[in-house]
Amino acid sequence: MKFKITNKTVLISLLTTLILVVFANQYFLFSDSSLEEKRELNTKLYDLKSQIQRYAVYKLSHKPIENLEENINSLLFIISGLIDKNDTRYLQIYNRISNTWNKLKTESNSTKIISDESFREFDTLISTLKNDIDAKYNALIKTQFIFAVLIFILVLIIIFVLNKTSSNSLDEDIIDETTNFFKRKCFVKKFNFLEEMFFRYQRPFSAVYVKLENFKTNKTSKNKILKKFSSAIRNNLRNTDTPFVYEENAFLVLLPETKQDKANIILKRIKEELDSLFDESIKYRVIALEYRGEGVFNFIEKLSK
Repeated sequence: MKFKITNKTVLISLLTTLILVVFANQYFLFSDSSLEEKRELNTKLYDLKSQIQRYAVYKLSHKPIENLEENINSLLFIISGLIDKNDTRYLQIYNRISNTWNKLKTESNSTKIISDESFREFDTLISTLKNDIDAKYNALIKTQFIFAVLIFILVLIIIFVLNKTSSNSLDEDIIDETTNFFKRKCFVKKFNFLEEMFFRYQRPFSAVYVKLENFKTNKTSKNKILKKFSSAIRNNLRNTDTPFVYEENAFLVLLPETKQDKANIILKRIKEELDSLFDESIKYRVIALEYRGEGVFNFIEKLSK
């Protein structure tokens, strides 16, 4: 079975790709390593603050502090690895926290003062970090929103282009390029509809048949003449009338709700315009006929005789 690539297939493939790109963008944006590191740093700072607070209380109460001291040193080591060394704000505050911690370990009389000083430094660092996290997150949200809008616009453009291409392809399939009339394969469907209206509701319809006789010339001149012919025909039709290229040099126009007398009027107008456009070197035949229920083949045979 041969797989046929259609506009629908292309559209589905593109939309699937765009959706995957959106999800990939979502993943990479919100798994940003710097944002994750700041979140981890924030957690460790809260842990360190709690541990130092407990250390101060234990020291004032003369309770064992060795395990706490080891935990605090371990947390400080982890935090030093998470601190952005290029950001002087973090580095300066971290250094002050380290200094107060060292003083807290060596001083015994001013433990409360030093721990309070340490907490102020913690609050400053945590506040700075929180502001940075919020700013980073808001920037990611904004980027995501802009990206989503661009994707939406791109999808609309793709749909518009494919729809335009599809319309053009459809036109090429049913419209004759030279005359801008419907091709012959569209005739039967239209005729069948009018014939059904004729038999079911007694709605009359007629047809005009125009054929160029002894038409021999080069392709360029031929196309020019065909365009002039089709233009003359179209100029004298109503909005409800449908013209077709029935044969290479023959046109057929279906006239709904039209009896023989009205068809003759349209025929006369077409003939008058053709006579004004061409001299006697261009021979053509024009006939109008009302449908009487004889069937499509007999009807066309009458017209083309």
